[in-house]
Amino acid sequence: MASEDDFWPDEAFQDLGLVPPVTILREQANALTKRSKGVLRGEVDTSSSGSRLIHLLYVAAPAMDYRVAIIRVDHSPQEMYPVDVSLLLGPMTQVPFVCANDADYRAALKRLLADKQVAKVVSNLLAQATTD
Repeated sequence: MASEDDFWPDEAFQDLGLVPPVTILREQANALTKRSKGVLRGEVDTSSSGSRLIHLLYVAAPAMDYRVAIIRVDHSPQEMYPVDVSLLLGPMTQVPFVCANDADYRAALKRLLADKQVAKVVSNLLAQATTD
């Protein structure tokens, strides 16, 4: 309940019952860190461009002081969905997936993370980061 001097509407603070796209991306970043036993780290950075929020998923190899962006997710700050999801490896002409909801977004991430280019980057960085 707002105080007399608080003019913000109560409905602005209601739980929408949605998991934000950036949270789902961070879950995947954490999964990479766990699967690689910390040799690689998943990192997510958020920025804005014009009227869009941009989330980038990186694969980082701390021992090499190196990281590479592999996935870009962007959406309006006013709405969590739709989101555009793009693989940043390979041809720059790739058309992003346009995901209307949480299920579409998760399916797109699963498909992109299973891409052979992603597997190659992860396996090569893992091999190089563990070499003594």
